[in-house]
Amino acid sequence: MKTVYFALLQSILSFFSLPKSLVWLILLFAIFSIPNCKKKKLPEFHDEIWRRESLEMASSFCAKYLECSTPVIEKMDKKLQNFAKNQMSTSQCVERFKKSNVFRLRGEIPDTIKNSYKTCFAEFQKFSCDDLQNGKMDTVGECNQIRSIQKL
Repeated sequence: MKTVYFALLQSILSFFSLPKSLVWLILLFAIFSIPNCKKKKLPEFHDEIWRRESLEMASSFCAKYLECSTPVIEKMDKKLQNFAKNQMSTSQCVERFKKSNVFRLRGEIPDTIKNSYKTCFAEFQKFSCDDLQNGKMDTVGECNQIRSIQKL
């Protein structure tokens, strides 16, 4: 790690012809400012009723996506099939959901998250596998809102 900083220092010195003390100052500033670039932890709201309810909806999302992806998975190489089925399994999907902003009600007003997720789920249930493969979920505003909350 030191060699990387040293090489960086040498290249800065030679390129800009700056005094070593100024380069060290810039380098130290850069090193100490990096930890401040971390993502801020969003506040979390603990609501047991919501967690149960959202897990049921997430389980349905996961099951339908697995069902819709099965024809594609079956065309894959055997080793890749096992990996894909494992990743797409309802249990794995639900475990990932438990770490999400929607499940933990982070990033937005809790009632907004709940209402958007419920509306997205209601619309999702109307879609066929073909609709999902053709991107119909992208046309539902609440689903897009949920997607953006998940990215926070």
